[in-house]
This record gives sequence, C-alpha cells and structure tokens, in this order.
Amino acid sequence: MSVFRRTYTDKNGKTKNIKKWSIEFRDHDQTLRRVDGVTDRAASMELERNLQRLVAFRAAATNPDLELCRFLDSCPDELRSRSAWLLSTSPSPR
Repeated sequence: MSVFRRTYTDKNGKTKNIKKWSIEFRDHDQTLRRVDGVTDRAASMELERNLQRLVAFRAAATNPDLELCRFLDSCPDELRSRSAWLLSTSPSPR
C-alpha cells in the first residue's frame, strides 16, 4: 500500500501535483486498486489503514468490526460505492 500525490502536465508543460492524495493497494484477489484520498496526508494515511483492514476482513471472509462499520458509515458515498466490492460476498469485478 502506498499514499502518494499524482502529477499531471499543465498546458505550459509544467509538472503539477494534484491536491488530493491517492491510495494504491492490492485487494483480497491481489488486484491493484487506486482510490482518491483527501488533501490532508495524515487523513489519507488513516483511510489507507482502514482500507487495509477492510481487505483483511474480506480475505478472511468475515464481517468488519464495529469500528470499521462506523468508518464505512461516515465515509463519502463515492468512496463507499467504489469499495462496495470489498463488502460483497460475490466475486470481485475484473
């Protein structure tokens, strides 16, 4: 897993950093996934830890604990929908 800032080249040819941090990790099927974090690095690292715990629960085929359920309830809808495959019991999309 890693937390990093993606870059892009602007119209003048200069390399710029995107404001949000990105989180890259492998899911329970070892598929490389990337989700957007937030503008604060520490908060993005906390999000990374929670995603890592969620992957561990999915790999063990167990339900998330209460703390992780509270995190899922409080996270933005976009992130929840992008990580819904971690909560399902059906095979993950390819």
